[in-house]
Amino acid sequence: AAGQERMRRSTGMEPLPDAAGIAALVQSMSVASDASHVLVLHGDRARLLASVRAAYEAKAVPVQADTVPVQAESVQEWRAEAETTSSGEAFAGQLERALTGLMAGHLKMARERLERDAPLSEFGFDSISLTSFGNVLNQRYGLTLSPTVFFEAPTIAALTAHLVREHGDVLAPAFAVAPTRQQGASQDGQTARSVERVASVGRRRGRRPLPVSGMPAEPASVRPEPIAVIGMSGCFPEAPDIETLWANLQAGRDCIGELPASRWSGRPAPTVRRAGVIQGVEEFDPLFFGISPREAQGMDPQQRLLMTYVYRALEDAGYSVQSLSGSSTALLVGTGTSGYGQMLTLAGEEVTGSSAAGVVGSMGPNRMSYWLNWHGPSEPVETACSSSLVAVHRAMVLLRSGQCGLAVVGGVNTLLSPEAHESFTQAGMLSADGRCKAFSAQANGYVRGE
Repeated sequence: AAGQERMRRSTGMEPLPDAAGIAALVQSMSVASDASHVLVLHGDRARLLASVRAAYEAKAVPVQADTVPVQAESVQEWRAEAETTSSGEAFAGQLERALTGLMAGHLKMARERLERDAPLSEFGFDSISLTSFGNVLNQRYGLTLSPTVFFEAPTIAALTAHLVREHGDVLAPAFAVAPTRQQGASQDGQTARSVERVASVGRRRGRRPLPVSGMPAEPASVRPEPIAVIGMSGCFPEAPDIETLWANLQAGRDCIGELPASRWSGRPAPTVRRAGVIQGVEEFDPLFFGISPREAQGMDPQQRLLMTYVYRALEDAGYSVQSLSGSSTALLVGTGTSGYGQMLTLAGEEVTGSSAAGVVGSMGPNRMSYWLNWHGPSEPVETACSSSLVAVHRAMVLLRSGQCGLAVVGGVNTLLSPEAHESFTQAGMLSADGRCKAFSAQANGYVRGE
């Protein structure tokens, strides 16, 4: 029931009655076998037409084929019905001014402070106030918006465009604009069309349908083209940034020290304490990312570091958050467990609704992709010591196959759990003197680092 309600709100689609479904099946089977798509829709005709227009964007190509008559309307006719004069610049401008005024009143702030391309969260909106503002729009204009619309359209400009595109026919009367869409009804008053012959229509119009938006097309072949690194950020032992890391490498500086006592506070000290540790692993600005301090306390420091340094890498590359919002940018991160969840349990921290998301490794890149509104692959990679290298390889495959145009790749590792560290020691994996001696007869283990 909840799923049906979401579909009804988002697309206007209703459950298909048995009789209409059987009739559609029979008619679908009767069309020519070369039809590439058969589309059956039932529900709010106007909103379904808008969904079809958004999903199928045709690209002109020369086609040598005969026209096959069909009962259904053509895609071009459907798109013509879906086009409205309310989507013009004048209407969009009126709507944007109205939204700005309503937001200013709702937030009790001067409308001049509301920038059209700034994230709504910068104005003080949170999930509760966005829900209440959505209710204001629904009641004022007779809409059925769900709170998720503000995450899909996170700025005034984006929200205006979304409302014009998806709800222009409903909003037009409030702004003295008459839509041209015809609200014709089928026999039962709801079914938009039983069958759509997309391929035949494409031949008739000299066009072909593209894949449905959001659905993966056939993967392109991987092309061995050069890939540029355009931005970097990070922190390392004795190096809070990339520049210091380079300087340490050039100087041959030894950055291995001892694990600070805070890492095993209240528990026995580990046998081997030599490691590379970063300073300020607990530092994080949760409010910058719209996270409450209470929730941030339950977040694995690896997630906090990931969010901080992905943002700084974007800055280093010269990109703003807004410029990549809604893009197919990929985020791939080499990561593993840090033991932070176990530490919270031992500390007696209360389990909350956000507890699991704070310590599950896969949530790190997903949380950041969501905050940035990126729609490309968002993947954690866990292949032990090779995790970050495998993430780089994965990003190169995605870029060269055209599955994304930009990728952020990284790795994060912290030494928080003394139990894991001691287990590695007992297994003979760690070097007692804090020195790696690869390929040497004196090799006695490796050195852990953050």
